[in-house]
Amino acid sequence: MLYTMLADFVVMVHSLWTLFLVIGALWGSRSRWAKVVHLLGLGYAGITVPFDVPCPLATLGLWLRSKHSTHTDYTGHFIAYYADKILHIQVPYHFIEISTILLCLFNFWLYFGKGALPLRRRLSGTR
Repeated sequence: MLYTMLADFVVMVHSLWTLFLVIGALWGSRSRWAKVVHLLGLGYAGITVPFDVPCPLATLGLWLRSKHSTHTDYTGHFIAYYADKILHIQVPYHFIEISTILLCLFNFWLYFGKGALPLRRRLSGTR
């Protein structure tokens, strides 16, 4: 039971981390600390996802589940598994790879692109 609760906690943390990687530029435009963490996370994802390196959080979650039961919930990739489970859509891994790379490029452009401004000023239309 403890392992299941810990595994569920890891899934929750992993979900929040993934959300932060997707929309973290909103926070990163206001906080230097958030920007550094966001860029490091994107850099890690941008390097590991194309080479199919397993995420440490997914690996930890699977390990915790295996301690509770020899049957694990999934053997594939975290995002693909939960997109199918929650949204009932099949997400091919190549889609995740391409989305990750595009997300990284877009966020690096937001932070460092030509004339990059803090995002809140960009949204309000002022310079």
